[in-house]
Amino acid sequence: MADQQQTGIYLEIKPVLLSSSARTFPQGVLRRKHAYLVYRKADGTTEVIRGGFALDDDDGARVSVETGKTMRESEDRYANGERPGTRPSRRLPVAPDRLDAVWARMRKHAERIGAAEIPYRFDTEPEDPDQTSNSVVRSLLDLENIPLDQALPEGIDRTQMNGIEDNLKEKLPAAEKRRVIRQKANEPEAGGAEALPIGAEVLPLEGEEFDRRAFVASLTQGDGPLEEILLKAPGDLTEGEARQLAKRRLATADADERQALFDFEQAHYEDIYGAGPAARDATGRLIQSAAAKSPNRMPIAALGVDDRPIADTVAAVAEQVADLAQGGDRLDAVRALQRGLNVLIREPWRTPDFNPEVWRERLRRSGREEPYALIAGVRPLKDDGLPGPKTRAALRRAAAAWGRPGVEEGLALGRFDGFARNAEAGGLRTAAETAFAPLFPARAAQPGGPRPEGYGLQMAVNDLGQKTMGGAFRPLKEDGDIGPKTEAAFHDVLRAAGPDRFASQLGKRLGFFGAAGDVADVA
Repeated sequence: MADQQQTGIYLEIKPVLLSSSARTFPQGVLRRKHAYLVYRKADGTTEVIRGGFALDDDDGARVSVETGKTMRESEDRYANGERPGTRPSRRLPVAPDRLDAVWARMRKHAERIGAAEIPYRFDTEPEDPDQTSNSVVRSLLDLENIPLDQALPEGIDRTQMNGIEDNLKEKLPAAEKRRVIRQKANEPEAGGAEALPIGAEVLPLEGEEFDRRAFVASLTQGDGPLEEILLKAPGDLTEGEARQLAKRRLATADADERQALFDFEQAHYEDIYGAGPAARDATGRLIQSAAAKSPNRMPIAALGVDDRPIADTVAAVAEQVADLAQGGDRLDAVRALQRGLNVLIREPWRTPDFNPEVWRERLRRSGREEPYALIAGVRPLKDDGLPGPKTRAALRRAAAAWGRPGVEEGLALGRFDGFARNAEAGGLRTAAETAFAPLFPARAAQPGGPRPEGYGLQMAVNDLGQKTMGGAFRPLKEDGDIGPKTEAAFHDVLRAAGPDRFASQLGKRLGFFGAAGDVADVA
């Protein structure tokens, strides 16, 4: 029996009971064993990760997951008369300085399992591995390369633990693929948007080769003609595109959308006919205004602030994300993009050539005066790693508002943000160089020496350290060399400020947000 007073991650065992949440368990499940994990922290608090059983919308059974709850709040909370140590328990072989990082990875992986809606399977046949709550625990153990025999409490018979032999390695990607297919099939086709073709799926079954073309298509495919039209300057529209705006305006029941489309149409016609008062004849009747210019006969590409076609920027960034996916985890590659786009969504300061008037003049007629209007109002994305219409829309708008360099900077920040969310001791220098070195090729130093991203990282640590920790923080020497002192201070500041705030400040200090680099952090 483990010493339950020690800080650590524990695997605990309890009998499977017929509780209110388990009334539909198959016959024969009683007298079986259920495993869960509990993290007993140094501050005396606890957190539980457990698998369970739930019914889906079609009355089928699926593996559910619980995270983020204390032992007292958990489904596996102690009954009257129970306390830590009364159940079979064993502390996992995890070094004290790695506990937070290991638990963060376990929690993230468990939530991925829960989101995948893996079918629950229990048939009491020992030779046929089941998929149960115990499979969640086994998957987390294998994630951290912890052998089962080093995790099970002494005296526990694994044959009584249905599902413990299945780590879901094959089931998880298959379930995720099915989930994405269902999601795409059920999405409303607003504005004529096309659902992602099943043949363009980007989450293959285990053993399938990476389909780069399909992956890129999942990030670049169109979601309706209005998506591109609304990214153009009003005066650049053709008559046909203006009619599409009018058609959508007349069809929509959303008052805000209707007003926005009206404003855009009005800006278009004012560009063609002028914005002055209408002329009248001697009788007071309106005189048909002559066009000040002819509308475009042929559609032109929507351009970003860098004067590049938005479609070209989107395609180039999609290829970069595909490079990440091909060399690693495909979900994490898309998550890097989503997190990078979220940084840009949270950052309202970018203006071309540091001149907000350029934006205001370009967007004045569309009814929005903010220099960040094309990205303003976009809600932060869910970083689920699934490339859907919201991710594609945010990518297109970011390409318009920031141009290709800005989106590439956001992607780099998103890659680093992924490291920061699961950071453990070691690896900071490598993570920073991997994420940012491609953006500073001409200024790259010798490996291990001072680098531009090193300076930016140290400045961000100093900025936020003083804001969040006050006199307890000792400023770093800003020498561009990411060593042990920089790494230690980074982890302290990251815990105090959080990954979102750190990513934004790092972007500012790296000069990614133009004029924003001179704006004080106010988060």
